[in-house]
Amino acid sequence: MRKNSASDLAFAKEFGKSLSLAFMRETKNEGTKTLSVEAFASSLGLTRSGLHKAMKGKSVPSLELIEKARAYKVEIKYGDLPVPLVKRRARQRSLPEAQLYLPFAVDNLKKENVRVELGTHHRDTVELNVLIKFAG
Repeated sequence: MRKNSASDLAFAKEFGKSLSLAFMRETKNEGTKTLSVEAFASSLGLTRSGLHKAMKGKSVPSLELIEKARAYKVEIKYGDLPVPLVKRRARQRSLPEAQLYLPFAVDNLKKENVRVELGTHHRDTVELNVLIKFAG
């Protein structure tokens, strides 16, 4: 079993917060018909304990759970996590995942000025090198 990256853990925490809000909306509204905890969990394909684990951000949600949670307006995009949230955990070990976001635009980029190389690979990771030749 692979260890979750800092980005995965940050995503799980943010997803859990949003799922908790949806849970409160759907199960705690006074004066309206609401779902039971079991019905809410079941609609997401979770057990009651799995739901609580997800709401506390202690498990990285599956793609299936993310898709089902959209019905309750739970929409956290992995790439939209605030950079400080991801970097806070990066002190524990290096975090190459944080380098996936490229906060710049390149004008007039030509195909001959870009080279993509596959680097070393391990069981579940592949190093990808993108080389961009800038004019000047």
